[in-house]
Amino acid sequence: ALEALTPRQFEAVRNSFSEGLLQKPFHTSEEQAHFWSPIWSGTNCFQRRAEMMRYLNTSLTSKDVLISAWKNLMMPTTGIRKKVVVKYFGGKDGPPPRPNATAARAAWSKQQLPERTMQMLEDEHQKAAQFNNADSVARRTILAKPGADYFPPELPCAKQHDTDSVSFLQQRLRRERKLP
Repeated sequence: ALEALTPRQFEAVRNSFSEGLLQKPFHTSEEQAHFWSPIWSGTNCFQRRAEMMRYLNTSLTSKDVLISAWKNLMMPTTGIRKKVVVKYFGGKDGPPPRPNATAARAAWSKQQLPERTMQMLEDEHQKAAQFNNADSVARRTILAKPGADYFPPELPCAKQHDTDSVSFLQQRLRRERKLP
């Protein structure tokens, strides 16, 4: 769908996103969420929208940037995709059995996928971890795998450490929490 966008359509999508970033809060609850979310989340990234606008205006100049990012997410050149899938199944019978690798490959073949994609799907099928419960035992099992870790709680925010644009509130929070 991205590849089919004309330059004019891409620019319309880009402008729509830009307008959304620039949209001021309309209701009290929106205003609260807009200004308090950097504090509540602990990121203290008060310039997030400005940074998003800067990226939109300087780096996202064509659909090729999005197409490349999408391809890197969907078909990484090395390894497998990083993803979490949660499926809930109700009823007394529980979830249906997972197809074995042969049955899965047969289903993928019907989709006429490229061989590289088929190989990646097979690798993902083999390496997938399955749990019947989402609890501390499952978390420990996941974290015991090599390279496993929690997602970082910090949000990258380039302007956050720029002393020229640090607000009074940011300065105070940094002193009280001993933030950099």
